[in-house]
Amino acid sequence: MTLNFVAGATFVGVGIPGLLGKKRSVCKPSARTSRHLGVRTRAESKETLAVKEKADIGALGEIDDLFEARELLDGLFEQGDLKKWNKQKLSVRPVSIPELKMNARLDADSLGLTQKNAIDLKLASFVVIGGSSVLAVLCQAIFSGDLAYFSSYLIGGVSIAFLAVGSTAPGLLTALITTISANLRPDFKERLILHEAGHFLAGYLCGVPVKKYDVNPITTGVTIFGGKFLTEDVSQGRISRADVNALSVVALAGPVAEVIKYGQAEGGMADLNLLQNLLVRTKPPLLSKEQQDQTRWGALMAYTVLKKYSAEFEALVEAMTAKKSIADCIKAIEQA
Repeated sequence: MTLNFVAGATFVGVGIPGLLGKKRSVCKPSARTSRHLGVRTRAESKETLAVKEKADIGALGEIDDLFEARELLDGLFEQGDLKKWNKQKLSVRPVSIPELKMNARLDADSLGLTQKNAIDLKLASFVVIGGSSVLAVLCQAIFSGDLAYFSSYLIGGVSIAFLAVGSTAPGLLTALITTISANLRPDFKERLILHEAGHFLAGYLCGVPVKKYDVNPITTGVTIFGGKFLTEDVSQGRISRADVNALSVVALAGPVAEVIKYGQAEGGMADLNLLQNLLVRTKPPLLSKEQQDQTRWGALMAYTVLKKYSAEFEALVEAMTAKKSIADCIKAIEQA
């Protein structure tokens, strides 16, 4: 369960910041985006008239660039078709750990950022290694001769293969554990959808449009628009403070949605790693304390947004459960 970017791989971070201890502007449509907004010009005598046709939310599926997606949604907002797009105003302030706990019941444990988050992997290791050892001993006791040796060695090889896969291709092991969890735990699919719906809704309300989403247990994720914003700007370390503010809320809205429902998140570590990579690339740079404040503020703001727009969140969860299109998901938010 994680947040992805359409132009490039998910960023992998090196630390966990801060949780352990607008006046609306509308971009002028580009030439490419004009066809989505339905803007055309024509010469009439000595003057040129701009003729605006009604924009279509379905055109979002034809766009690959963040700025063009924002232009389209801003255009729909100006037409009056969208009321909630980029509606949430963001203003960063210092947030203390006690405030975060008191007002939102959020801390490192509840957001799944401590060792508790690795319990599935530890349990799987215990079951595989312990189980294969017991079975190997039983084979020695039950069988005799070559069959006893062959069966015990064969079963013992299972634990060796498990460790080999875990050390060389941990993603495969994680996918296997996720698949087993999805089939054994009745709440797993609901938790997954709640997590991704949190990313989706926060993005929509904070002006970060979603390109696609996936609620398959193996490939789950919400992908936001990329383009230059998340390729050149990230690699060269010049993400603006305003963009980081929005992405802080979006990144943390997934695990926060889990906390609101279950009191404990399981998919928070990847999102915090991604956020950390953005925070260290912000221009002007953020000091260590500012990164901690930004992370805590993002978690509190995500909680505030999801509680304030709870009806929209429920409508979005229903739409995503039915695997509806991005346009239909946006309609569900707007009509709630």
